Amino acid sequence: MKLVVALTGASGAPLEVLGELGVETHLATRYHPGTGEYVYPQAPGIPMVPHLTPAEVRGKSVVSCLLPEQFAGRHKGITASFRHSFPEDVRAKVIENWAGYGFRAA
Repeated sequence: MKLVVALTGASGAPLEVLGELGVETHLATRYHPGTGEYVYPQAPGIPMVPHLTPAEVRGKSVVSCLLPEQFAGRHKGITASFRHSFPEDVRAKVIENWAGYGFRAA
């Protein structure tokens, strides 16, 4: 299954286009249960979805994984990764000792 979702900020500017892994990551790290859901019960549904009962065929929902500041067109977050989160000397030491930690040499 190939899934691509284009996200748009409140200002209308595109934020990012995600594949399946990106959508899963956003759901796991940004989703706010109860406040990040928008339900449209009167919207027409898709009658060909086999697992829905006739009563469930109506309605749609949108799950928002935007961070709160993104509603105002801002993004104060930083990339959380090995390269972005640690100073160069720490990264160099980890890479140098990588095989000693039991991993294949980088």
